[in-house]
Amino acid sequence: MVRTIDKLSFHEVWVFVVVSTFGVAVLATVWKFGIEEWADPFLAGDHGVDSFGERVEFVVACTFCSLIAMVFPAMLLHRLLADRLASNRLAAAVFNAAPQPMVVTDARRHVMAANPAFEQLTGYAAADVVGQPVSFLKSDQQGSDFYETLGKCIEQSGTWSGEVRNRRPDGSVYVAWLSIRATRDEKGQVGEYVGALTDISWRKKKEDEALHMAMHDPLTGLANRRLFLERLHQVIAAATISAETVAILYIDLDGFKNINDIHGHGVGDAVLCTTAQRLASCARSADLVARLGGDEFVILLREVDSAEAAGQVAQRCIDLVGTPIACPDLSVTIGASIGVALTSHEIGSAETLLNLADTTMYAAKRQGRGCCLIRTENGSGAC
Repeated sequence: MVRTIDKLSFHEVWVFVVVSTFGVAVLATVWKFGIEEWADPFLAGDHGVDSFGERVEFVVACTFCSLIAMVFPAMLLHRLLADRLASNRLAAAVFNAAPQPMVVTDARRHVMAANPAFEQLTGYAAADVVGQPVSFLKSDQQGSDFYETLGKCIEQSGTWSGEVRNRRPDGSVYVAWLSIRATRDEKGQVGEYVGALTDISWRKKKEDEALHMAMHDPLTGLANRRLFLERLHQVIAAATISAETVAILYIDLDGFKNINDIHGHGVGDAVLCTTAQRLASCARSADLVARLGGDEFVILLREVDSAEAAGQVAQRCIDLVGTPIACPDLSVTIGASIGVALTSHEIGSAETLLNLADTTMYAAKRQGRGCCLIRTENGSGAC
């Protein structure tokens, strides 16, 4: 918090007047009754003060003149100081009462003041952070490049605005919109930096939830068609540069329609969720499992060593999906037909690869349930 000078500081002005007056009177007396009388034999004219009355009159006159000479400058100083303190108190009141978290640092970016809203947002007491470098708020979620760019921006333009992720004393991270502005003196030198924060954690949470809903299947939680296609384009583009092999497993469930028709959509939804979990367990962390819709799923495999390796993953999927699924009061069994397509010099686009995996899956389905076919440059073959 910002602290102002106490009202008693006004009294210091009048103490200054009295002390200064007394000091001037003492100096004048020392001069008149000491130095000047000692030098009287060497000076032209009469400089001595002989009677006691003349001595008293001289001291009183010096004191009075000193008081008159000091009081008017003191009154002006008093007024200027009062105006300055009033302005400081007003600025401090506004700063402390502001609902927006604010922090002031010096030119070296060490904290000079922080308001109560800042304490509430960050969890740090102002008394504990004053004198500390503002970098103590940093989290590990933004790299050093981010802070270097921020520093260069405010040094060049004196302002910066952007999203930051900072850390509280308990380790939790909050997201805030930070606006920084530099104050400069008459010479143009930076005096302080004023930072204002707006807590946008709730908004980022809503945005993340909305993005997750837009990119994921609401039933199974897997990636949906939109996210899968976006990731597929990115992976194919990267594979073109790195020459890595990418494979798509296009999966269609066998016998799922009968389960929906006989046991209802509740059981059907439970079967889809269990199937999604089983397919996800067959993939690596770098791979992507998605539900395209209905009972169709796809798995995007990166850095595939060979067609046989992709076929092994497909066979694990068939084995797991074919395991009986326990539902309330019954057990159901489904199968899976899988078509596998791998990138090659003939397959350069994401759409081509996905369509090839789709047609291969239908070819596998025509050969019977629980079948897997792999499409390579030399044609199709069983897994």
